[in-house]
Amino acid sequence: AVKDGTEITLKIGDSTAYVDGKAYSLPAAPELADDTTMIPVRFISEELGMKVGWDDAGQLVTITSK
Repeated sequence: AVKDGTEITLKIGDSTAYVDGKAYSLPAAPELADDTTMIPVRFISEELGMKVGWDDAGQLVTITSK
């Protein structure tokens, strides 16, 4: 993923992510599930300058620009 000059690199099965070349440990590795790629959305969103929220009643994740 690339946004505003920030580059994030993830690899399926690897719990290390790279942001502009710097390594970060992820709580869970990206994975494939039924031909769908599952990624750590909070980590990626926040690293790209977004705000992540959770609505428990609606079981809904919201991602907005700061």
